Amino acid sequence: MLEILGLILLCRVNKKNALAAGKGGGAAIGLTVGLWVGLEIIGAMIGAAADLGMGSYALAIIFGIAGGVASYFISKAPSSKAQGGAWQNTPPGQSIPQAPRAQGNPSFCTNCGCNLAQGVKFCPSCGTNVSAGQAPPPPVPAPAPAPALVPAAAPAAIRRNDVFYAFAVQGPAFGADSGGDPVMEKAQKLKSDYSPARNMELRVVRPHMWGGRVQDNSSAGIISVSYNFGEFKSEIGKYLKNEGIAEDIVENGLRLCDENSLQLTNPMSGLFVMGVPIMFEPAAPPHPQPVTCPHDYRHFTCALCGEKAPKPQLATSGQRVQGQYTYEEYRASTAEEAKYFLELTSVSLPFYYVMVDTPQGEWGKDKDGLFLSKLCSFQRELSLRECDAGTALTPERMHDMQMAANGIADNYLLSVTCGSCGYNWVDGVGYRTKTIVICPECGKHNLADTEGIRFNDI
Repeated sequence: MLEILGLILLCRVNKKNALAAGKGGGAAIGLTVGLWVGLEIIGAMIGAAADLGMGSYALAIIFGIAGGVASYFISKAPSSKAQGGAWQNTPPGQSIPQAPRAQGNPSFCTNCGCNLAQGVKFCPSCGTNVSAGQAPPPPVPAPAPAPALVPAAAPAAIRRNDVFYAFAVQGPAFGADSGGDPVMEKAQKLKSDYSPARNMELRVVRPHMWGGRVQDNSSAGIISVSYNFGEFKSEIGKYLKNEGIAEDIVENGLRLCDENSLQLTNPMSGLFVMGVPIMFEPAAPPHPQPVTCPHDYRHFTCALCGEKAPKPQLATSGQRVQGQYTYEEYRASTAEEAKYFLELTSVSLPFYYVMVDTPQGEWGKDKDGLFLSKLCSFQRELSLRECDAGTALTPERMHDMQMAANGIADNYLLSVTCGSCGYNWVDGVGYRTKTIVICPECGKHNLADTEGIRFNDI
């Protein structure tokens, strides 16, 4: 046991000496163990050959100690790398040649070659004063005078940086987002998805900065979160105006927010983020403004440039809560207007429905997409047929077709083509029956025949 303790202590001493001499500590430990154990074995073999009995063990210990002593002096000897190899060819009685150094201590001792840490005055191995006799550092040349700068021409227009504001609202938490910063993640997604905002500065306004909150309605122990968009937009407008932004610019940002559905929700955590792009006009435009398209919106897409029409402003009768279900209700003049409004409306909460009543039926949207509540009475009047419509073979939502096949719903959405003008649109049709649908382009009553389309065949 004493032999092992001695070997461990010697390994530590030799490692320290090897590092000070510019050698590897691991190699010093391997050398120490190898010499100690190797010579100890040789001593034991000699004792056994001479039939010394217990004297063989004493001889082995002596040889082992000799190996340890040898390893001590080998580890303590300076490394040739530490002295750059110069000491190998230095005649006796002369000092080791030194390369010029910057101000401060040499990298190694000039007497024994031990590596030196920055700032030490005496060598930790041999005690030589290493701070004396250092040459002063070479003078640092003064920098050349900078050339005179020519003032740049003033820009043709002064423009403030456009800013994409992301307002966060935190409601009652059902669950937690998966790590990270969910507010920042949703803000960055809103900004990246809205192409005009990709080069804008992003500013995230968190709930505690502006008092963002949600309404919660409880019924039968089930909490459903409904966001009051009108109230939020009013509070956001006040915040932005207090930031010194002109009222017309604020109103334009809120309009862009509505038209492009710049909202993201997470019903599990009650988190809602609304993006408001704030765009500042230049004081003096450097170039003539391009001629804008007069826009001939037909079916809510410009026939001249293909740009989408702004989101329709529909009359609303507010919200209606029935148990765990929340209904946001509107009125539109046509089914096409209702469908376009719903296309631009984001719904991500469960049990939340946006409903639009029209003369061609009540259209709605939930988190899974568009649907028609039920067929209108005229759609069953086959005598109104003026032409036959072409029909797709697969529905818009497979779940709706399954419900219609099981008798839970009386229709599902299918892409149809007018037999008179060739216009294509999505309408509600009955399951495996004949249904009247009105073409939004020419107004003809088309007969859509779905008798040959079965749910089990798809």
